[in-house]
Amino acid sequence: CKNLLAGALLLNQNRQNAAIESLKIALDQSQKCYFTDFEILALRLLRNSSSYSGYWRAFQKYDSELKHALNTLNKEMIAEELNQELILEVVSSVATRDTWVERVKNNFHELQKIVKEFDTYTTRLTMYRVGIRYYDSIFDYKNAIKLAADCESYLINKPHLVQKVRLGEMNLNKLYGSLHIRDYGNGSKYA
Repeated sequence: CKNLLAGALLLNQNRQNAAIESLKIALDQSQKCYFTDFEILALRLLRNSSSYSGYWRAFQKYDSELKHALNTLNKEMIAEELNQELILEVVSSVATRDTWVERVKNNFHELQKIVKEFDTYTTRLTMYRVGIRYYDSIFDYKNAIKLAADCESYLINKPHLVQKVRLGEMNLNKLYGSLHIRDYGNGSKYA
């Protein structure tokens, strides 16, 4: 974030070379951590800078990457929307059980498709959350536990994305499922 701000400020001061270096660092960090919003800002500034510099190849590269990042952000926003709609239904309690189960199932399947094409932290974590909610809603606690364990493995394999609160969230999901299937041994490990 600081490199993004520095790059933007340096561009305003007409210090192109330093700005481009800061923006490239910001772009690399945002792509590594799946910060699509920051990636888009960095790419916009880099594309703009390359157009003023007359560098066609750089312009085309950044333009292509920007369009891909915009598509990714769109899918991330759809993923968030699918999850938030389910949260609203739970909070307002307007759906019947059958309607709820069907909606969670449809959203889970839609998120699985999105993750296949746009596999980012946001889309994947949302897919795990909605999937766990789906398996809980059909009382398939073994698959809910498996999905929570898959999410935990995903996070552990990407140490730059690990947040203790996310690992705790998955442990709570595994604990919840273990209690329902009366697997108290594993349940106590997740507590």
